[in-house]
Amino acid sequence: MHVYSALIALLLLVLVTTAAESAALPDAVVSRIAAEAVDIQAGQDVTIEVTVANQGSSSLPPVLVVLLVDDQPLAEWKLPAALGPGEQVEWTHIWKAERGSHILLAQVDPLNDVAEADERNNSAFLSLGVADQPELSPWPALLVGFVSLLLGVLLGFFLRRRRVRPLSTARFERPTKP
Repeated sequence: MHVYSALIALLLLVLVTTAAESAALPDAVVSRIAAEAVDIQAGQDVTIEVTVANQGSSSLPPVLVVLLVDDQPLAEWKLPAALGPGEQVEWTHIWKAERGSHILLAQVDPLNDVAEADERNNSAFLSLGVADQPELSPWPALLVGFVSLLLGVLLGFFLRRRRVRPLSTARFERPTKP
């Protein structure tokens, strides 16, 4: 019976020690990843915003943040300074959209250089669909040009048929002296 009590006491000690250690650690989190554009078309510049926060109880040293598109590196940056508990920093990147469905993944501390309270919340993803650029048809411009020309010809014809008669000059003549 004493052996079981000793094991339970040891287990409780390990749990309390682990909880105390994790409480004194930083916790890097990608709290937001977003794209500013709504209807994205191929070739369009899309602003990607990534927010990194420290949800831990101690300072987070400058760590690497990477942005991937379809598991291919797009950009990376390092936090400019340590983040205190509860602080966050936002970063933006311009991405030239390519046609198709894409997964954008932002990851903070991808190499696990910093011991954290929770290593499972270091990334966030965004799913985007990019449409083809619409082909511009020449027909609307040609149609507008043709209609404008036709209206101009008809208006000119109508105005020519309506002759403007000169006003009588009798009203404006000076009376002659007798």
